Amino acid sequence: MDIETEDIEARYKRLSTKRESLVASKMKLDAELAVRRKALRDAMEECKKQGFDPDTLAEDIKKMREVLVVKLNVFEADLLDVEEQIKPLLKEIE
Repeated sequence: MDIETEDIEARYKRLSTKRESLVASKMKLDAELAVRRKALRDAMEECKKQGFDPDTLAEDIKKMREVLVVKLNVFEADLLDVEEQIKPLLKEIE
């Protein structure tokens, strides 16, 4: 019976140590989760301050890109138009 008692005690100590380790790991994870949640809240607040809705941020970015592409197309067309107008003038002075 002594061997069984010793085995039980050793097992209990091993499991208790493992439990303590897991509790410490959980506390570490809980702390990291709290830090990341705060960072997320801060980022969402910054988005709101900048006039964006965090819930529609991906859609807003897509729309802004589309607007940017349209504006770049207009800019490119204007540059081509100016280039065509300048070509004859450059030929005259060369």
